[in-house]
Amino acid sequence: MVTTKTRRKTSATTAEKTAKPPKGTKDTEETNEKYEEIKKGDMHITALQKKLYLGNINAKRDWGHARDYVEAMWKMLQKKTPSDYVISTGRQYSVKQFVNLVLNELKIKYRWKGKGIHSKCYNHKGKCIIECDKEYYRPLEVDTLLGDSRKARKELNWKPKININGLVKEMVNSELKKY
Repeated sequence: MVTTKTRRKTSATTAEKTAKPPKGTKDTEETNEKYEEIKKGDMHITALQKKLYLGNINAKRDWGHARDYVEAMWKMLQKKTPSDYVISTGRQYSVKQFVNLVLNELKIKYRWKGKGIHSKCYNHKGKCIIECDKEYYRPLEVDTLLGDSRKARKELNWKPKININGLVKEMVNSELKKY
């Protein structure tokens, strides 16, 4: 399914690749692997939902914190000479592993049954709380995303400060403050 957000992202990526800056201007391109912000606009999950539906929970992503990536972008802009950088954590976790970290942070006892599209997660009472649904599979799903930010670490003296556990803890706490 192509959404407006996907079209905007694709258009922006195409524009980045085809447009060249005027001679003498500064252009720094950065590629951020999957990162999560504390405030999630289009995938907002609330405590009022009875079940969470997900797509490919086996997809692996390089999860990182927006605060770390913004710092890297700022450091790029401080460079006299523009360059291309990959900004990432260099660590990979599946969507399922991410969900497990969230469930653990919420102190929810759970167990998974099934594989692939038939995966379901049950709470300690046996109630299905997470289920995979084909509707949420991306047509052009990339099974694995893992960035190599060695160049940024070396040239920008940058490294991510917030690990995945810190990211999950902050996201969960931010959501819980609403209730």
